[in-house]
Amino acid sequence: MKREIVLLTVFATVLFASCSPKVTNSLAFSKPPLESVDEVVVIEQDMAAPANAQMLGSIKVGDSGFTSAANGTYDKVIAILKSQARLYGGNVIKITSHQAPDLISNIHRVSADVYYVEDFSPSPSVTPAYEPAPLLAPAGPKTVEGPKVRFAVQGGYTYRLGKVDESLGQDLVEYQKKGKHGLNKAAEVTIFLSKGYSLGLKYSKANTYVSAQGTFSYEDGTTKSGTLSDDIDITFIGPYWGASTVGDERKSVFAFNIGMGYVGFKDDARAVDPFSYSGWTLGYYLAFQYDYMITKTLSIGVEASAVTGSIDRLNYTENGKTATIKLDKDNLHSVGHVNASVGLRLFL
Repeated sequence: MKREIVLLTVFATVLFASCSPKVTNSLAFSKPPLESVDEVVVIEQDMAAPANAQMLGSIKVGDSGFTSAANGTYDKVIAILKSQARLYGGNVIKITSHQAPDLISNIHRVSADVYYVEDFSPSPSVTPAYEPAPLLAPAGPKTVEGPKVRFAVQGGYTYRLGKVDESLGQDLVEYQKKGKHGLNKAAEVTIFLSKGYSLGLKYSKANTYVSAQGTFSYEDGTTKSGTLSDDIDITFIGPYWGASTVGDERKSVFAFNIGMGYVGFKDDARAVDPFSYSGWTLGYYLAFQYDYMITKTLSIGVEASAVTGSIDRLNYTENGKTATIKLDKDNLHSVGHVNASVGLRLFL
């Protein structure tokens, strides 16, 4: 359990580390690079480009996946555009697209054309469209309406993380390994807050089933031949906190969720005769999601997730009688498992 928590903590730390915005360019021409102190004039989206300017190409600054809001302010994005323009000798950038922070991404995403203008000195040919004073003033945030709620259903592969008891015979070791693989199904609802953050409620169930034929010896010296099987359900239900960001052209959405909740365990088993184990604990939930938008409200998505937890008490039921088994701290029963799922999402 401690190792699983450490791995989750490391993963979350890496994922939430502040990243710089993603820069892409399509510059067909270049001039000698400018010095870092040389001015680059910004022409806003609703203004005309200089008539005497030579276009060098285009630059786009977007979300790298989990870029922090502090690294994606309008001023910092414009500074990146200017720095990139200087590398190619451009001294004018004209904004062609500006997406302010919204419910999906918490940074400004800006595209611009890069130009080179020979002379900035005032003349009748110089129009107010690119006078420095008004052009350098950043545009204020734009109000963007986005989805408020997201519903998701999915299913796929699951793998249990519990240890295999290597002290048993080879047949039972292989039996345990086969019992680690199974299927999962899940549903969730997400409420979007602001700046890419969200709250949600998750339900998931992982099922594994394994069976074999064998002969079993009992304490009274008798033996029985029959079926050995384990039909295991691990259920998670709980709230989560999420962060999300939008990909290029708003066609894809990346999300990271972390939460904690109820984890229930039940094993309907058989060693010739039927019996069952059950128990529950509090566990952690971690997920990374990618959605590809089919329409404005519907997407197909994939998810990689993990649920961790350990149970210290199991209820053993056989022939209608139930007893509680207390496990020592070195022999806790793991309900940890990882999932790979695919499903549909509805944005409203």
